[in-house]
Amino acid sequence: GYGKLHMAGYIEQMLEKCGMTDCNSQPIPLDPGIAKGAVPALGETPADGWDVCWLFQCLLGMLLWPAIKCRPDIMFAVCFLGRFASTAGKIQILWAKGVIRYLSGTKTWGLGYQRHDGPVVLQAASDADFAGDSRTSRSTSGLAVGFGPQYDPAAPADPAVGLIIGRSFLERKVASSTAQSETHAAHDAVEEIMWARHLAAELGLTVDYPVRLHCDNAGVVKQASKQVNHTAAKHFRVAQAVVRQQCDERHVEVVHLPSAKNYTDILTKALARTAFEYHRAQLMGPQAARK
Repeated sequence: GYGKLHMAGYIEQMLEKCGMTDCNSQPIPLDPGIAKGAVPALGETPADGWDVCWLFQCLLGMLLWPAIKCRPDIMFAVCFLGRFASTAGKIQILWAKGVIRYLSGTKTWGLGYQRHDGPVVLQAASDADFAGDSRTSRSTSGLAVGFGPQYDPAAPADPAVGLIIGRSFLERKVASSTAQSETHAAHDAVEEIMWARHLAAELGLTVDYPVRLHCDNAGVVKQASKQVNHTAAKHFRVAQAVVRQQCDERHVEVVHLPSAKNYTDILTKALARTAFEYHRAQLMGPQAARK
Protein backbone atom coordinates (compact mmCIF):
# COMPACT_ATOMS: atom_id res chain seq x y z
CA GLY A 1 0.00 0.00 0.00
CA TYR A 2 0.91 3.65 -0.34
CA GLY A 3 -0.15 6.76 1.51
CA LYS A 4 0.75 10.43 1.52
CA LEU A 5 0.04 13.31 3.89
CA HIS A 6 -0.30 16.62 2.07
CA MET A 7 -2.06 19.96 2.43
CA ALA A 8 -2.95 20.89 -1.16
CA GLY A 9 -6.33 22.29 -0.14
CA TYR A 10 -4.81 24.44 2.58
CA ILE A 11 -2.16 25.79 0.19
CA GLU A 12 -4.83 26.73 -2.37
CA GLN A 13 -6.76 28.62 0.32
CA MET A 14 -3.57 30.38 1.38
CA LEU A 15 -2.88 31.44 -2.21
CA GLU A 16 -6.40 32.86 -2.50
CA LYS A 17 -6.11 34.71 0.78
CA CYS A 18 -2.79 36.24 -0.31
CA GLY A 19 -4.06 37.09 -3.80
CA MET A 20 -1.42 34.83 -5.35
CA THR A 21 -3.59 32.25 -7.10
CA ASP A 22 -1.99 32.96 -10.48
CA CYS A 23 1.53 33.64 -9.22
CA ASN A 24 4.62 32.18 -10.87
CA SER A 25 6.16 29.35 -8.88
CA GLN A 26 9.83 29.09 -7.91
CA PRO A 27 11.95 25.92 -7.53
CA ILE A 28 13.28 26.55 -3.99
CA PRO A 29 11.65 28.23 -0.98
CA LEU A 30 14.58 30.48 -0.03
CA ASP A 31 17.58 31.74 -1.98
CA PRO A 32 20.86 30.64 -0.30
CA GLY A 33 22.20 34.20 -0.51
CA ILE A 34 19.39 35.54 1.67
CA ALA A 35 20.13 33.34 4.68
CA LYS A 36 23.84 34.17 4.50
CA GLY A 37 23.31 37.92 4.37
CA ALA A 38 23.29 40.42 7.21
CA VAL A 39 20.11 40.59 9.29
CA PRO A 40 18.82 43.39 11.54
CA ALA A 41 19.20 43.15 15.29
CA LEU A 42 16.16 41.84 17.12
CA GLY A 43 14.18 44.34 19.14
CA GLU A 44 14.51 47.22 16.67
CA THR A 45 11.40 49.06 15.49
CA PRO A 46 10.37 47.79 12.04
CA ALA A 47 11.70 50.17 9.39
CA ASP A 48 8.48 50.02 7.35
CA GLY A 49 6.06 50.32 10.26
CA TRP A 50 4.08 47.97 12.44
CA ASP A 51 1.37 47.45 9.81
CA VAL A 52 3.94 45.86 7.50
CA CYS A 53 5.32 43.79 10.38
CA TRP A 54 1.80 42.63 11.26
CA LEU A 55 1.24 41.52 7.65
CA PHE A 56 4.49 39.55 7.77
CA GLN A 57 3.37 37.86 10.99
CA CYS A 58 0.15 36.79 9.26
CA LEU A 59 2.11 35.25 6.39
CA LEU A 60 4.48 33.56 8.83
CA GLY A 61 1.56 32.07 10.76
CA MET A 62 0.06 30.60 7.58
CA LEU A 63 3.42 29.05 6.61
CA LEU A 64 4.09 27.65 10.06
CA TRP A 65 1.19 25.20 9.94
CA PRO A 66 2.25 23.19 6.84
CA ALA A 67 5.92 23.35 7.87
CA ILE A 68 5.12 21.58 11.13
CA LYS A 69 2.57 19.12 9.80
CA CYS A 70 3.82 17.67 6.52
CA ARG A 71 6.17 20.04 4.66
CA PRO A 72 9.63 19.69 6.20
CA ASP A 73 11.05 21.04 2.92
CA ILE A 74 10.06 24.56 4.03
CA MET A 75 10.94 24.04 7.68
CA PHE A 76 14.29 25.85 7.56
CA ALA A 77 12.84 28.73 5.54
CA VAL A 78 10.06 29.21 8.10
CA CYS A 79 12.57 28.91 10.95
CA PHE A 80 14.69 31.61 9.30
CA LEU A 81 11.73 33.91 8.68
CA GLY A 82 10.66 33.49 12.30
CA ARG A 83 13.76 35.40 13.37
CA PHE A 84 12.16 38.56 11.94
CA ALA A 85 8.79 38.22 13.66
CA SER A 86 9.16 41.55 15.51
CA THR A 87 11.38 43.48 13.07
CA ALA A 88 10.07 42.51 9.62
CA GLY A 89 9.84 45.00 6.79
CA LYS A 90 8.85 44.88 3.14
CA ILE A 91 11.88 42.79 2.17
CA GLN A 92 10.90 40.05 4.64
CA ILE A 93 7.40 40.00 3.14
CA LEU A 94 8.97 39.35 -0.26
CA TRP A 95 10.94 36.46 1.26
CA ALA A 96 7.77 34.99 2.79
CA LYS A 97 5.93 35.32 -0.52
CA GLY A 98 8.85 33.49 -2.12
CA VAL A 99 8.09 30.50 0.10
CA ILE A 100 4.44 30.73 -0.91
CA ARG A 101 5.48 30.79 -4.57
CA TYR A 102 7.43 27.60 -3.95
CA LEU A 103 4.39 25.97 -2.36
CA SER A 104 2.22 27.00 -5.31
CA GLY A 105 4.31 24.78 -7.55
CA THR A 106 4.43 21.87 -5.10
CA LYS A 107 0.88 21.83 -3.75
CA THR A 108 0.53 18.07 -3.67
CA TRP A 109 3.93 17.37 -2.18
CA GLY A 110 3.85 15.78 1.25
CA LEU A 111 5.16 12.93 3.37
CA GLY A 112 5.06 9.69 1.35
CA TYR A 113 4.76 6.28 2.97
CA GLN A 114 5.36 3.21 0.81
CA ARG A 115 4.75 -0.33 2.01
CA HIS A 116 8.00 -2.26 2.08
CA ASP A 117 8.43 -6.05 2.01
CA GLY A 118 11.85 -5.96 3.68
CA PRO A 119 12.74 -5.11 7.27
CA VAL A 120 11.22 -1.90 8.60
CA VAL A 121 13.28 -0.02 11.15
CA LEU A 122 13.45 3.17 13.17
CA GLN A 123 16.17 5.43 11.79
CA ALA A 124 17.41 8.99 12.22
CA ALA A 125 19.84 11.64 11.01
CA SER A 126 21.18 14.92 12.36
CA ASP A 127 23.17 17.87 11.09
CA ALA A 128 24.20 21.38 12.12
CA ASP A 129 25.16 24.57 10.30
CA PHE A 130 27.96 25.92 12.49
CA ALA A 131 27.53 29.65 13.26
CA GLY A 132 25.03 29.87 10.42
CA ASP A 133 23.18 32.88 11.84
CA SER A 134 25.11 35.94 10.65
CA ARG A 135 23.82 38.18 13.46
CA THR A 136 24.30 36.02 16.54
CA SER A 137 26.75 33.38 15.20
CA ARG A 138 24.48 30.72 16.64
CA SER A 139 24.23 27.38 14.85
CA THR A 140 21.14 25.92 13.22
CA SER A 141 20.42 22.28 14.03
CA GLY A 142 18.28 19.84 12.12
CA LEU A 143 17.14 16.30 12.84
CA ALA A 144 14.84 13.72 11.34
CA VAL A 145 13.47 10.43 12.64
CA GLY A 146 11.72 8.04 10.30
CA PHE A 147 10.04 4.66 10.40
CA GLY A 148 10.57 2.71 7.21
CA PRO A 149 13.08 0.73 5.14
CA GLN A 150 16.74 1.06 6.10
CA TYR A 151 18.27 4.08 4.40
CA ASP A 152 20.97 3.17 1.90
CA PRO A 153 23.17 6.14 0.82
CA ALA A 154 24.34 4.10 -2.18
CA ALA A 155 20.77 3.90 -3.49
CA PRO A 156 19.38 7.46 -3.59
CA ALA A 157 16.36 6.27 -5.55
CA ASP A 158 15.21 4.47 -2.40
CA PRO A 159 14.44 7.36 -0.01
CA ALA A 160 14.25 7.11 3.75
CA VAL A 161 10.46 7.07 3.81
CA GLY A 162 8.24 7.30 6.83
CA LEU A 163 9.30 10.59 8.44
CA ILE A 164 7.64 10.91 11.84
CA ILE A 165 9.78 13.60 13.48
CA GLY A 166 11.46 16.57 11.82
CA ARG A 167 12.96 19.64 13.48
CA SER A 168 14.89 22.75 12.45
CA PHE A 169 15.87 25.24 15.13
CA LEU A 170 18.39 27.89 16.07
CA GLU A 171 20.51 26.77 19.03
CA ARG A 172 20.17 28.90 22.15
CA LYS A 173 23.88 28.96 22.90
CA VAL A 174 26.74 29.95 20.63
CA ALA A 175 28.90 26.93 19.75
CA SER A 176 32.65 27.46 19.70
CA SER A 177 33.37 24.68 17.20
CA THR A 178 31.77 22.52 14.54
CA ALA A 179 32.15 19.50 16.81
CA GLN A 180 30.11 21.20 19.53
CA SER A 181 27.27 22.21 17.21
CA GLU A 182 27.17 18.74 15.63
CA THR A 183 27.23 17.08 19.07
CA HIS A 184 24.27 19.13 20.26
CA ALA A 185 22.35 18.18 17.11
CA ALA A 186 23.16 14.49 17.62
CA HIS A 187 22.20 14.74 21.30
CA ASP A 188 18.79 16.19 20.39
CA ALA A 189 18.31 13.44 17.80
CA VAL A 190 19.12 10.78 20.41
CA GLU A 191 16.48 12.22 22.73
CA GLU A 192 13.90 12.03 19.94
CA ILE A 193 14.94 8.44 19.24
CA MET A 194 14.42 7.56 22.90
CA TRP A 195 10.93 9.08 22.79
CA ALA A 196 10.06 7.29 19.54
CA ARG A 197 11.37 4.03 20.95
CA HIS A 198 9.06 4.24 23.95
CA LEU A 199 6.12 5.23 21.75
CA ALA A 200 6.72 2.23 19.48
CA ALA A 201 6.76 -0.04 22.52
CA GLU A 202 3.44 1.36 23.75
CA LEU A 203 1.92 0.78 20.31
CA GLY A 204 3.18 -2.79 20.26
CA LEU A 205 5.54 -2.22 17.34
CA THR A 206 8.70 -4.27 17.07
CA VAL A 207 11.79 -2.15 16.50
CA ASP A 208 15.23 -3.55 15.74
CA TYR A 209 18.06 -2.11 17.84
CA PRO A 210 20.36 -0.33 17.71
CA VAL A 211 18.67 2.54 15.89
CA ARG A 212 20.98 4.07 13.28
CA LEU A 213 21.73 7.76 13.66
CA HIS A 214 23.36 9.16 10.53
CA CYS A 215 25.83 12.00 11.08
CA ASP A 216 28.39 13.64 8.79
CA ASN A 217 30.82 14.70 11.53
CA ALA A 218 33.67 12.23 12.12
CA GLY A 219 34.28 13.56 15.64
CA VAL A 220 30.74 12.82 16.75
CA VAL A 221 30.96 9.31 15.31
CA LYS A 222 34.26 8.70 17.13
CA GLN A 223 33.02 10.06 20.46
CA ALA A 224 29.93 7.85 20.23
CA SER A 225 32.06 4.72 20.60
CA LYS A 226 35.11 5.92 22.48
CA GLN A 227 35.60 8.60 25.10
CA VAL A 228 38.35 11.02 24.12
CA ASN A 229 39.27 13.44 26.89
CA HIS A 230 40.09 16.80 25.41
CA THR A 231 40.13 20.13 27.22
CA ALA A 232 38.60 21.88 24.21
CA ALA A 233 35.53 19.63 24.45
CA LYS A 234 34.98 19.81 28.21
CA HIS A 235 32.09 22.30 27.94
CA PHE A 236 29.94 19.92 25.88
CA ARG A 237 31.14 16.52 27.12
CA VAL A 238 27.80 15.93 28.90
CA ALA A 239 26.01 15.93 25.54
CA GLN A 240 28.72 13.58 24.25
CA ALA A 241 28.16 11.33 27.28
CA VAL A 242 24.42 11.07 26.61
CA VAL A 243 25.05 9.95 23.02
CA ARG A 244 27.79 7.54 24.09
CA GLN A 245 25.64 5.99 26.82
CA GLN A 246 22.84 5.22 24.38
CA CYS A 247 25.43 3.67 22.04
CA ASP A 248 26.97 1.61 24.86
CA GLU A 249 23.51 0.28 25.75
CA ARG A 250 23.01 -0.66 22.06
CA HIS A 251 19.95 1.55 21.71
CA VAL A 252 21.64 3.81 19.15
CA GLU A 253 24.43 3.39 16.63
CA VAL A 254 26.00 6.54 15.19
CA VAL A 255 26.94 5.95 11.55
CA HIS A 256 28.96 8.30 9.38
CA LEU A 257 27.11 9.67 6.36
CA PRO A 258 28.84 12.03 3.89
CA SER A 259 27.57 15.61 3.94
CA ALA A 260 26.42 15.39 0.32
CA LYS A 261 24.04 12.55 1.27
CA ASN A 262 22.93 13.76 4.69
CA TYR A 263 19.30 14.62 4.00
CA THR A 264 18.97 16.71 7.20
CA ASP A 265 21.20 19.30 5.54
CA ILE A 266 17.96 20.68 4.09
CA LEU A 267 16.84 21.48 7.66
CA THR A 268 19.89 23.56 8.57
CA LYS A 269 20.45 25.96 5.67
CA ALA A 270 19.07 27.29 2.40
CA LEU A 271 20.34 25.10 -0.44
CA ALA A 272 20.79 25.55 -4.16
CA ARG A 273 18.26 23.78 -6.36
CA THR A 274 20.21 20.59 -7.17
CA ALA A 275 21.10 19.82 -3.53
CA PHE A 276 17.66 20.91 -2.32
CA GLU A 277 15.79 18.58 -4.65
CA TYR A 278 18.06 15.64 -3.82
CA HIS A 279 17.63 16.02 -0.04
CA ARG A 280 13.92 16.76 -0.38
CA ALA A 281 13.37 13.40 -2.08
CA GLN A 282 15.25 11.59 0.70
CA LEU A 283 13.45 13.45 3.48
CA MET A 284 9.86 13.38 2.20
CA GLY A 285 9.71 10.00 0.52
CA PRO A 286 8.04 8.93 -2.75
CA GLN A 287 5.34 11.25 -4.05
CA ALA A 288 3.55 8.51 -5.98
CA ALA A 289 2.90 4.81 -5.43
CA ARG A 290 5.62 2.48 -6.65
CA LYS A 291 4.98 -0.79 -8.39
